[in-house]
Amino acid sequence: ILASSKCGGCGKPIFGNKLCAMEKEWHPDHFKCVVCHKMIEDDTFAIFEDQPVCNVCKNSKNPPASAKVKRCKECEQPLLAIKYYVQNGEYYCEPCYEQTGAPKCHECKRPILGKWVTSNGKTWHAEHFCCFKCNDNLMGRPFSFKHGDLMCVPCFKKFVLHRPTEPKPTTDPEVLDRTTKPEED
Repeated sequence: ILASSKCGGCGKPIFGNKLCAMEKEWHPDHFKCVVCHKMIEDDTFAIFEDQPVCNVCKNSKNPPASAKVKRCKECEQPLLAIKYYVQNGEYYCEPCYEQTGAPKCHECKRPILGKWVTSNGKTWHAEHFCCFKCNDNLMGRPFSFKHGDLMCVPCFKKFVLHRPTEPKPTTDPEVLDRTTKPEED
């Protein structure tokens, strides 16, 4: 008899009955919670670092001591099947990260949990990285600063240099020295 696949738990070939979950096949008695190591018999479960977690452990504030579970540095909550953040090697649940570690957007002053742009010592949500005059997004475009505010090059030429935006591109060193591209992830 040939094995049809390898077990997602032990990695050995599966002969006979198999359980299918998480786009893998398992020996039926190897589909266990990565935290408490009990068999998962419910139809619902969580996934933590590509491993199954039973609902009891997912919802528990105190998983078994033997479980190697990351915990939030601030509130000690187990970081099972929830979004978490890492800053300076420390782990945070989303609420604690928002309060203690998340960079704040220069524009809206709210915590940044997704992509952000940093330039000139300031940080923005990617969607708030815009010219303060025309409100065009500046991601991937040259820009300048005027009194700490972001400006696209056409607005800088028009409002700061008082030059028309069209006929010829500027070679003004002041504009070129101030033009920067945002850093990408």
